[in-house]
Amino acid sequence: MRHFLTIALSTFFFGTAFADLKEINSLCPHPSQGVKSNDPAKLNWTAETKQGKWKSYDSSFATKLTGFTGAQWTGENVGQITCIYTSEQEFKMQGHTVLQKTLPVLLVFHILAFQPSGGKWKHVSRGVYNCYSTKRSDCFFKINMKPPVGNILQEAESLKSTAKQPQLPTY
Repeated sequence: MRHFLTIALSTFFFGTAFADLKEINSLCPHPSQGVKSNDPAKLNWTAETKQGKWKSYDSSFATKLTGFTGAQWTGENVGQITCIYTSEQEFKMQGHTVLQKTLPVLLVFHILAFQPSGGKWKHVSRGVYNCYSTKRSDCFFKINMKPPVGNILQEAESLKSTAKQPQLPTY
């Protein structure tokens, strides 16, 4: 009874039941999806995929993400995914364009992911899994996505227009 009450209250307060969530496979963004911030005070990277947004929290002198080198998951049952990229910096020196390798860029996913299994994920310590691969497809992970909610007003209007109007009795 207590378990049922917990689920009922969760459904009421959070507006969804666990069954409403759709589990899908996701991948780290392709390096070409990385976008450097135009704000010189931040110098961070972002990326956007169908599943959501990614962001680096460290400043980076990199001007280009050159490759994917792996991913890390941290948590207990659900946790945070961080994707790791090689990068380079392009600058001019004495009139010549110079390319220089820079520190890795870490993009963090804004949605919690399930503990990974399969692919090239390896358990390295309590609550930490690493995926060592240059192929993003080796480092897939599962997330829960709520189904998109439509416009409630449009749905209500469509229901009103299709509903039959009650006939008033005639005397």
